[in-house]
Amino acid sequence: MAFWRLGPFVVPTRGKRTPRLRGFAFMAWAALVVAGTPAQAGSFSANPVRIVLSAGAASTAITVENQGDEAVLVQAEVVAWSQQGGEDRLVASEDLVVSPPIFRMAPGASQTVRVGLTRRIDPNRELAYRLFLKEVPPAPVAGDSQVRVALRLGLPVFVLPPVKAAPQLGWTLAVEGDGALAITATNTGNAHVQVIDLGLRDGEGNLLLQHQRADYVLPGQARTWPLGKPARSGARMPSAFVIEANTDAGPLKAQVAAP
Repeated sequence: MAFWRLGPFVVPTRGKRTPRLRGFAFMAWAALVVAGTPAQAGSFSANPVRIVLSAGAASTAITVENQGDEAVLVQAEVVAWSQQGGEDRLVASEDLVVSPPIFRMAPGASQTVRVGLTRRIDPNRELAYRLFLKEVPPAPVAGDSQVRVALRLGLPVFVLPPVKAAPQLGWTLAVEGDGALAITATNTGNAHVQVIDLGLRDGEGNLLLQHQRADYVLPGQARTWPLGKPARSGARMPSAFVIEANTDAGPLKAQVAAP
């Protein structure tokens, strides 16, 4: 198993966005979409796209902006974020306070929202939450055949421990029943890492397989990515592979033994 320790992770500051994170930091869900039926949707954004709290900064502010041409009513919801078996687990939580918890914005207007921690900081490990900003759709109008699409944005919230926090990844490669390869990252550190994309190369540097989807690996958890079958499936399997990935802590390169 190959281990690679990440350095201090990068946190976008207010007013600045990390381009590679912009497309992944939000998770939007559409509700009640009927095929073939015109739909309307609100449009709002938040900055920064990631919230980091600590003992020295137990509260912060985000700016929510209505980018649509209609007024929008937004409600905040906080959930504790953990992972089990590589799957996200979200549970309603009162560990964070959001003010205001519900607000209305006119077209083009913005709203400052403060987020604060109400519990004690874990002395050894980073804590993770999700702050959801949900559009509250207006009541349907009689005779209107359009279906309203409610937007929900999910912002990750991380609470740093007083000790140095960093992820530590161990990589293993496995062969599935159909001959496809799958790679697993196990985070034995005390902080998260977001793997934005990763590639698997042979010893000669040839790119065999690639996975391009942003996924978090929280402390003490593992995540597996199915990579598929190498294009040169008939070729002899090398004794070792090289993993290359982009993360929110910077580029990563590590060697992993063949399964």
